[in-house]
Amino acid sequence: MSREFRFDENVSEKQLNHQSTSLVVPSITRARIHNSMYYKANLDAASLRGNSMLQLSTTMLKELGTCRGASSRMSIVCGGVEFKCLLMKLVHIRPTWAQLLVILQKGHEKHSRFDNKYLVVLVLTYLRLQYYFLPRPSETSHLKGIRDFNKDQNVTAENLKNLLLLYIRDYRKVKCMALDADCWVQGGPQKVEIRHIDEIVDWLCTESQIWALPLGQCQWCDIYAENESESESETDSSESGSDDD
Repeated sequence: MSREFRFDENVSEKQLNHQSTSLVVPSITRARIHNSMYYKANLDAASLRGNSMLQLSTTMLKELGTCRGASSRMSIVCGGVEFKCLLMKLVHIRPTWAQLLVILQKGHEKHSRFDNKYLVVLVLTYLRLQYYFLPRPSETSHLKGIRDFNKDQNVTAENLKNLLLLYIRDYRKVKCMALDADCWVQGGPQKVEIRHIDEIVDWLCTESQIWALPLGQCQWCDIYAENESESESETDSSESGSDDD
């Protein structure tokens, strides 16, 4: 009996951690994304007129960028179908660290009216999803601004942890689905919530999945352990100072 093998054209040829980058997304979710009308109309190679970060970044800025103080007209919410399609395309392309920094820096320019909060959620979710396997950083320096990350052009656990430490203090509001919900689950309309970016970062650091996407066991996302050790050291120093008195 002949055995037929089916080639999955939805799996990226790019490799990371000795496997295709696309395999961090479950096969059923990959199939739903690639069969969705939004992906076919906006994100396949023919629609983008290319298959690189150069073309995708234009679509990301158009779909997820907003103007400060202006009423939002976009229908995309974090965790929705369109959001997952853009996330899947990021996974497929595997942008470099420098390319991701350019996206995150949008809106940080002086006097800029561009708000990149939805782009921030997309990139942070991508990094947590794709690079969960990196080992714990040996040393983590506290960085004050995102531009400081330009010193290292590689995706490292130290850079990723510093990025989480930066955005755990970001309190901007975003529209999103319930963090434990799946946009493809049948049973009526999905509820859209208002969340703060720091809440989403906290979820990425403490939970095993977000919007039905597995995050994998991660060592570098333990951002609270360091804060606890610092507070304990401060307490010990204050107690020793009081003993001296």
